[in-house]
Amino acid sequence: MEIKSRVLLYFFMGLIFNLMSCNRLVTKEQLVGFVNNEDNNLKFNGRIRDVKYQVLFKPHDLIYLNEMEKDKLASSNARKSHEDEFIYFILQASKNDKDLFYSSNEDYDYNELLTKFSFQLKEYVYGVYDNTDTVSIAEYAFTRNYATTNATSAMVAFRKRKDYRTFNILVKDIVYGAYGVLEFKYDSEDINKVPKLNIDKYAI
Repeated sequence: MEIKSRVLLYFFMGLIFNLMSCNRLVTKEQLVGFVNNEDNNLKFNGRIRDVKYQVLFKPHDLIYLNEMEKDKLASSNARKSHEDEFIYFILQASKNDKDLFYSSNEDYDYNELLTKFSFQLKEYVYGVYDNTDTVSIAEYAFTRNYATTNATSAMVAFRKRKDYRTFNILVKDIVYGAYGVLEFKYDSEDINKVPKLNIDKYAI
C-alpha cells in the first residue's frame, strides 16, 4: 500500500508540474526564444533550388503585444479574438542569405515577384488540417524590408479550427514557379505547449 501511495503521489506531483509549466508566464524575449528553438517544432526550413524558405509559428500574444505597443488602449477582447479566430505564421524566403529583392536576381523578374508577394500569395501558400481539409490563407501582410533583414517576409493567417491534430503548410515555388512544393508539418500538441506572455509586464 505504501509503494502504491508513493506512485500515486509522484504521478500527481508530475501532473501538477506539467500543468504549471504549460501555464507559465514568460517575457517577450523568452517567448521569441521558445518559438525560434527548433527543438520545439515551431520553426521549419526548406529549399527549392537556391531559395531557402522558412515557416515560423507566430504566437497570438506577440501580435497582441505589437498592437498594444501601437495603441495603448488595445483591449483584452482583441487579444482573445486573435486566439479564437486565426492561427498565424511568418513565411520567409531568401537567396544567398539575402532578401529576395536585394539578392542577385538574374533568374527571376523583380516586378513579377513583387506582384506575387503583394497580391497573389494565396495562390502559392495554403494549409491542410488533419491531412484532409484544405484551407486558403484568410489574410496576410507583406511589408518590404528594404534590405534591413536577410529575408523577404510575410505574415499569413488561417482560420482556426477548434479541434485538430495536425496542420500542414504547403508552399509552392513562389520565385521560379515550377520547381515543386514544400510541406511544413505542425502538431497541435506542440502549438498548445507555447507559453503565455506576461502581458501585464508591458502594460502601462
